[in-house]
Amino acid sequence: MKRKVFMATLERVMLGHYYLAAGLARILPASIYYPLGNAFVALIYYARPRVRRGLRGKITDAMPEITDTRELDRIGRGAYASLLFVVPDFIYFRKHPERVMRELEVEGIENLDAADAEGKGVLILHVHHGPAQKHAIMARIDRPYALVMWHPDTTPVPGYTMRLCLEGWKLGCDPVKPVIWVGPGYDTIGEVRDYLAEGRRVAMAIDVSGKCKVDFFGRPAALADGLARWAIDTGAPIVPCAVLRTERPYRFRLVFLEPVSYELTGDRKTDVKAVMQASVKAGESLVRLAPEQWMSWFGLWTWWAEAEELEG
Repeated sequence: MKRKVFMATLERVMLGHYYLAAGLARILPASIYYPLGNAFVALIYYARPRVRRGLRGKITDAMPEITDTRELDRIGRGAYASLLFVVPDFIYFRKHPERVMRELEVEGIENLDAADAEGKGVLILHVHHGPAQKHAIMARIDRPYALVMWHPDTTPVPGYTMRLCLEGWKLGCDPVKPVIWVGPGYDTIGEVRDYLAEGRRVAMAIDVSGKCKVDFFGRPAALADGLARWAIDTGAPIVPCAVLRTERPYRFRLVFLEPVSYELTGDRKTDVKAVMQASVKAGESLVRLAPEQWMSWFGLWTWWAEAEELEG
């Protein structure tokens, strides 16, 4: 009973955040909204010293080369801000799509084009960071993809998640199949295979909880391995991709890294883990492009803990 009440309250809070953020973004210019948002995040961040120290410790565990407290705080504040900026990201893109596309910086698109040329479809690997409108940007450069994601009804906050989905779809996405749902009653495996067989692109996040133990930022983490299984079954290349904010509110970086490299042995279990490990290393590379924009800092230690509970 207590959990039901808590989840219902969380849903209302998240929906309240959605409507407040969307309303403010429609009124305020981005040049004012984002600085105000960052100031609010800083206030919350520094008002909770225990939480702040904990987040610093987690970031240091993952990136021991970062020792400067100011840099750790910059990453920590940014992680909180990334969670809050999803809604305004959608609103400002919808208001100024031409400006965003005009100022877009694209790096490494030849990596995606080379993967497309193989004719086996492409698995686009991403992590939960940066602006949320990646699918709309990809559609506007004529490289749309179908996004694999959990159905809102399977999430703790279904109403909020569906509102984000609807907001995102308004921006434009793959006209054939904007999303491939994961959840009870959905043939996700078959849909992904069929879509790749048509030579199309499918995108999915690597930073998702699962049962495959792989080293993620120096420690075993329990992550979902669907990406590796589809790559093995279809031969589709895996291309890491990220959209990152810059200091200018309407200028973004669209980055494609080289396709993930791995060798198959013919042993299914061994191959899945090898492809996952190579993919996770690519995911780390994406995170390191802008660690302050990675939303999943708050889930990393959970995946580490879950890995310790898995046998083997």
